[in-house]
Amino acid sequence: MEQQKLFVRFAQGSEQTYHEYGGSGLGLFICKSLVDLMSGTIKVSSTKGVGSEFTFTASCPVAEGDARISSPLVTVRSPILQPDGHRTVPRTLLIVEDNPINQKVLKRQLERYGHTCKIASNGLEGIQSIEESCPDLVFMDIVMPVCDGMEATKHIRASEVGGGATRRLPIVGL
Repeated sequence: MEQQKLFVRFAQGSEQTYHEYGGSGLGLFICKSLVDLMSGTIKVSSTKGVGSEFTFTASCPVAEGDARISSPLVTVRSPILQPDGHRTVPRTLLIVEDNPINQKVLKRQLERYGHTCKIASNGLEGIQSIEESCPDLVFMDIVMPVCDGMEATKHIRASEVGGGATRRLPIVGL
C-alpha cells in the first residue's frame, strides 16, 4: 500500500516517514513527472526495514550538431545593490527550513545583498536561535518535522507578550 503512494504529489510512504525524515512529498512525484515527459517508466522494489531500489527508463534522442549552450542562463547583479541601484542595509536574518537545498538557495540569495544569515532546521531550533541572538527578521517554513512553523510562531508570539518585548519580530512564512 505504501509503495502506491510514493509517486503521488504531497504524499509520503507513511506519517512516520514524514516525522522521521521531513520533506514535502514532492521528490518522487517530480521524478515520475520527468520520466513521463521522456516517455519512460519508473518502478520501485522495496523490502521493509532493508531498503528500496528505484529504476527508470527514458527515451532520449541523440543530440545533433553542437548542443552546447551559447548564451548565459543567468544574469548576476552587483551583490549588495537593490535593482534600483540603492544599497541594501545589512540585516541579521534567521532561516528556519528543514530542506538543505532550500536553506542553501535562500541563504545565498540573501547574502548576495549583504545580509548575515543563520540556519535552523526545524521550529524548535528556530526558537532556540531566537532566544540566543535576536535576528532582525525570520523566514519560517510552515511544514517541518519536530516543531512546524505555525507552532514555532505561536511560541515566539507568546514569549513576546509574556516577556514584554519592545518590538514584534517580523516572521515571513515560506
